[in-house]
Amino acid sequence: EKVEFEGATVFSQKKLQKLIKTKKRKVYNSETVTKDRLEIETFYKNNGYAKVKTGDVKIQYNAERTRMTLTFPITEGARYVVGEFEFVGNTVYTMEQLLKAVEMKQGKLFQQEKYDESLHNLRELYLEKGYYYSRIEPKETVLEDQGKINYSFMIDEGGIVYIDRIFIEGNKKTREKVFRREILLKPGDPFSSSKIRRSMEKILNLGFIDDVKPDAQPARDPEKLELIMEIVEGKPGSLSAGAGYSSTDGQVGQMQLQHSNIFGLAQKLNLMWEFGSRRQNYEISWTDPWIMNRPVSLGLDLYHTIRERLFDGDSSPDYTETRQGGGVRVGPRFSDIYQLVFSYSFSKVNISNVKSQFKTDIKEEINNTSSFTTELIRDTRDYWFDAARGNRNSLSTQFSGGPVLQGN
Repeated sequence: EKVEFEGATVFSQKKLQKLIKTKKRKVYNSETVTKDRLEIETFYKNNGYAKVKTGDVKIQYNAERTRMTLTFPITEGARYVVGEFEFVGNTVYTMEQLLKAVEMKQGKLFQQEKYDESLHNLRELYLEKGYYYSRIEPKETVLEDQGKINYSFMIDEGGIVYIDRIFIEGNKKTREKVFRREILLKPGDPFSSSKIRRSMEKILNLGFIDDVKPDAQPARDPEKLELIMEIVEGKPGSLSAGAGYSSTDGQVGQMQLQHSNIFGLAQKLNLMWEFGSRRQNYEISWTDPWIMNRPVSLGLDLYHTIRERLFDGDSSPDYTETRQGGGVRVGPRFSDIYQLVFSYSFSKVNISNVKSQFKTDIKEEINNTSSFTTELIRDTRDYWFDAARGNRNSLSTQFSGGPVLQGN
């Protein structure tokens, strides 16, 4: 029947109503009401009211007990700004380094989101250097007369924890070594949260994995951890087909088969057939990301295209163009973000079946093209297929023909 907010003086009833999902003329749901209480508290805390409290929701029924009025009790408290910071117990990082991880800013209104991010960032600093059992306990000093809160971060650094063994679980079709070679941590390395996160990204970028769930468990040695990577495999293959009409090639169609995990070794295979009344095209591409268990990719490409060209608008072709070629690619990786790719390609273009009236303009001949390309790639994207952060940059140089590579 009605939703009210008792004790709300800072924000209007209408403003608070927009925050919650409990609405008039809706069926009552206790779980939704509980979440609404948290939503109201979070809103207040992100606007400086660090000590806000919401009590149990009061319920009043009508005489028939078919409708109810809900009242959210709110104790707003005072509005606070962020005061000074103090770090106690830190030896691994300096105060300046720790301050850079704190999202809260002195003199600014308290925000719960910034407070939570600050604790997370401080914890990540120690996890990055292997201090898995480090603890950070914040203590607040509220200065009511100044309207601010000072923060002391009590740090128990503990010791560096090392990786004992690494287990791969959940893989059914993919060989274990495919995942192990993507994990940046090795047995004996210090624990590193950033390397685990990057390893997850590299595994997901294989293209046929739905999820990766890392877990750390105590090892036989108290100063070590066992790392478990739980793999959820997806579907590695796809078959697509389509048809349409082109003013150049007439009726056209396409069939394509892609597989990204041939033999369970993460090898990629792409087969494509394009067909039409005046065009036929066949392409095949194969790539192995690791040759001889080394971080070097090898790829092969082949294609064969036949196209009947029209000049005068007549339905019969004026000449036939046949293209055949292929290439080889070799790409050594120097790290998880840098790769150098060398590729060589060769193509042969054959012009034939030229109509007599066009033979003065078009020669029946065969032309060969040979080229060598070098490309340097820097790729920091988290997820290649739908990136949320990072970028891809490349610099390439191509040499074609000449006395060395030959060709026309």
